[in-house]
Amino acid sequence: FVDGLVFHKQLSQGVPIWSDVRSWHITLGAGWFGNGYYLANPMLYFVLPFVVLLLAGVNAGALGLRWGRGTVMMTAMWCALPCAIIASQVHAGTRDPASLSLQILSHSLQNGFTEEFLFRGVLQLAAFRFLPGPWAVVISAIGFGLWHMGLGFTMTGGSDPVLAIAVTVLFQSVIGLILGHMAYRTGSLIAPSIAHVTFNVAAGG
Repeated sequence: FVDGLVFHKQLSQGVPIWSDVRSWHITLGAGWFGNGYYLANPMLYFVLPFVVLLLAGVNAGALGLRWGRGTVMMTAMWCALPCAIIASQVHAGTRDPASLSLQILSHSLQNGFTEEFLFRGVLQLAAFRFLPGPWAVVISAIGFGLWHMGLGFTMTGGSDPVLAIAVTVLFQSVIGLILGHMAYRTGSLIAPSIAHVTFNVAAGG
């Protein structure tokens, strides 16, 4: 959250130690892959918390790291429209297939799976312990929206925090509800991870 605000230039510095570790991963990843987030996000938002949770005795399947029920149908249902948009853009010549492939890879490494792991895997699972399923989905969606608050500042000109929160809730939390519903119905992160990447690419990111 804090690093997101730093990225969107709403804060001048991040969390001590954590932000230094993240900066080190970004620098290393930039040297290895040309994009620092290809290393930083998977390592810090998946590998590190996953290892900690495994050591704490949490089952990988309970985090959604398994094949889910109805995964193919759920993925097809929610990805049909964005895939049609992407296909129409390629057909019209407004999207280049080579750059499109790179965008898919980029979103897959940077945020598609890692954010699904954090919000639909870890947060939603934790919420399930205390709340009924639908409310756990809502909590994870709100968390997902607030995680993107820096983007809300960028979209609104960066002056009004209330407006920034409203925008992130309107856009990101609604998407979070869809992705949370997919994870809840399938019991897996596969469908929401694929949908997350597809939504981002269709939006032109």
